[in-house]
Amino acid sequence: MTAEDVLRQRVALALSEILVVSNRIDILALSPEAVSSYYDLLLEHAFGNYRELLEDVTLHPAMGHYLSM
Repeated sequence: MTAEDVLRQRVALALSEILVVSNRIDILALSPEAVSSYYDLLLEHAFGNYRELLEDVTLHPAMGHYLSM
């Protein structure tokens, strides 16, 4: 709560509840770095353009595994 980017963290948390990937899927459970990379993506786009966020989320490997591409 004392960090400089508390609002960014809260926005990323809210986005992670809307644009969901689950680490319970076998592939994502074995590679936690994919889920952490996905969360870093949400942090990066927390105050950016929503269209760019959706594009990057769509192309992220964690989302691809979550949607069984």
